Amino acid sequence: MSRPAVVLASVSALTAGVIAFVHYNQKWQKERMYAGVLRDIERENARKAAKGESKRP
Repeated sequence: MSRPAVVLASVSALTAGVIAFVHYNQKWQKERMYAGVLRDIERENARKAAKGESKRP
């Protein structure tokens, strides 16, 4: 292979790898953020339940 072909192949492979990494990372971050929302909802429900139980005589 000629040197330009090797450089082109290397750059293309590197670019594809970066794009794949970015997409994977975005998916992972989105899942983590959504898990945080679910935790917040669970905490809020637990606080409401605890507050409601303490008000009862």
